[in-house]
Amino acid sequence: MRALARAAACGVFVTGLLAAVGCGGATGQPTGKVTRNGKPVPDAEITFTSATNSRATVHGSTGPDGVYHLSYIRDGGLPPGKYTVTVAFYTLRNGKPLPDGEEGAALRGDDEKVIRHAVEYDRDIAAGGNPHDFELTEGRKVTE
Repeated sequence: MRALARAAACGVFVTGLLAAVGCGGATGQPTGKVTRNGKPVPDAEITFTSATNSRATVHGSTGPDGVYHLSYIRDGGLPPGKYTVTVAFYTLRNGKPLPDGEEGAALRGDDEKVIRHAVEYDRDIAAGGNPHDFELTEGRKVTE
């Protein structure tokens, strides 16, 4: 009888521990592409910010094909809910894209040579896969 009670207590502890670390919680994994006038936007910054949970903010960037990749700190995704998505990209002052590689990366911090453009969207994130593409001509422009 004691063995059964001990096993039951351990089962409650393990279940509580799993719940505490987030196991079993359904998360959403947004995936998609960032485009501008239908063309992929490489090296854009993308941020998903929860409307209700300040800890549910995820950052990422786009690859050469415009597909974004997000970095989840925990739980392998975002809690379901409403999010503001901000996509930022940079151009030279003359409107041309930044050079590739380290040269372009170094220019991002030089406000005299580049312009940061940001666009916002509202999105609902559900549990599981969430395909969300972002066309930069369709969002709300953010003034800075």
